Amino acid sequence: MAVKVRHAFLLSLLAMFIILPSVQAVGVLESQEDVTLTLERGSTYEFPLMLRDVDESMELSIDGEIEDWVGFGNGMESKITITAWQPYVILKIEIPDDEELGEYDGEILAGDSVISEMIIKVTLDLSNVIANEEVADLQDKVDILTDSVRELRSHVATLEYNVSEKVGEIYEYQKDLNMLEKENEELTEKNIELEEKYIETATTNEELNDLTGALVGTQLPGMFIGGMLIGVITMVTILNRGEVKRRLKKKLGMTVEKPHHKEFKYSFKS
Repeated sequence: MAVKVRHAFLLSLLAMFIILPSVQAVGVLESQEDVTLTLERGSTYEFPLMLRDVDESMELSIDGEIEDWVGFGNGMESKITITAWQPYVILKIEIPDDEELGEYDGEILAGDSVISEMIIKVTLDLSNVIANEEVADLQDKVDILTDSVRELRSHVATLEYNVSEKVGEIYEYQKDLNMLEKENEELTEKNIELEEKYIETATTNEELNDLTGALVGTQLPGMFIGGMLIGVITMVTILNRGEVKRRLKKKLGMTVEKPHHKEFKYSFKS
């Protein structure tokens, strides 16, 4: 009976472990689990330490050789309490001016668990070692690079100015093009009006031609007949005049002679 009770108790504990969700420890992004920085003496640097799985409030702290000049936030606190679901904290590093050159190890802790390991390499400040030949050569290269950057910025500024000018020219060209398109539309409308008037004129001309042809077709025969009548009347008149004159002479039975003297007198003979 005791064995059965023990087995039942163990099974209930196992069921509880299966049913209850597993608790995950606070951590950071995988890329920040191992951090290596190279900083000059007397320099200051800060960055956000991204947190994950923060289910409850917890204390973060810094340990190791870097704890004297690494802290949380602007106040450089060596410890800080985070709240549930807090996404990040700011880490600030201030290397002393007289710190010895070398590598320094440290850790970021969440409670007693290490969530990030840090290595900080402290180097010389380049401005204090110009006398060193290698560093001086490096400084010359930096100066050359700086001059190149300045020249590149000058080229970029010139290019931006030229682009601005070209954009202005394109804008003016577009305005002229819009005006030309508008004028073209107006000319097209006028051309359509002229074509319509031309069609109306052509139609009117055809009607006039048809009317003229009809008039010519009816008047020419009449003119021809009228001309013939006039000719007949003229011939009849001429013939009648000669006949009348002969009849008149015969009826009077006399001839008319011109006198030989200057006076215009006539003599009649029977």
